[in-house]
Amino acid sequence: MTIKDQDIQFLLYSSQEDCNCRKILSLSKRLFSQQHIRSFNTLSQFSAVLKRMYFRASIILILVRDNEELNNLFDIRDDLADQSLILVLPNTHNGIMRQGLRLYPRYISYMKDEYQDVFYVLEKMIGKIQQRIKGEKHVTGEG
Repeated sequence: MTIKDQDIQFLLYSSQEDCNCRKILSLSKRLFSQQHIRSFNTLSQFSAVLKRMYFRASIILILVRDNEELNNLFDIRDDLADQSLILVLPNTHNGIMRQGLRLYPRYISYMKDEYQDVFYVLEKMIGKIQQRIKGEKHVTGEG
């Protein structure tokens, strides 16, 4: 399933461009056209784009490196509200999990060798957003 004809954006925030970031980008390219993928490595860039978003047809994935980075995300928590958010945490420790849940993600994963679970969740999220878009067009008489 790809969404080349839809306006669903995939936004990736990762402070480091490492193997985890490259794996997630590779997965996203199987689902989204290149023009719908945006990647950010600074929180200020990422936040600025979130503030300018007028539509909610987007999926956000954040790769969290450590507790400090997770705490910094609380500065933009309002911008993340009601978004289709996936968090990828560095480990499964209870403390970081509890903190991550305070951002109200739709899904939480952990840094690992492969991200097939994230791929399946992205597919599911895309389907739900497409259904919502179809429903809105039907109600407004568009398309």
